[in-house]
Amino acid sequence: MAQVQTNLDSKLWQGFDDILAVLVLPLKYRKRLRITNSIERLNEKIRRRERVIREKEKIS
Repeated sequence: MAQVQTNLDSKLWQGFDDILAVLVLPLKYRKRLRITNSIERLNEKIRRRERVIREKEKIS
């Protein structure tokens, strides 16, 4: 468990500048990026559910 925590910490620190880079942008662009991320997350959920349905069809 400690190794997982160490890996997580190192990855967060490596991407810290990238994470904060969004905060430098004006608010209207930050809002747009947040909306885009929500849409991408929704699309990923849809793809995941489609995969499950296809796998169940193969089994049947």
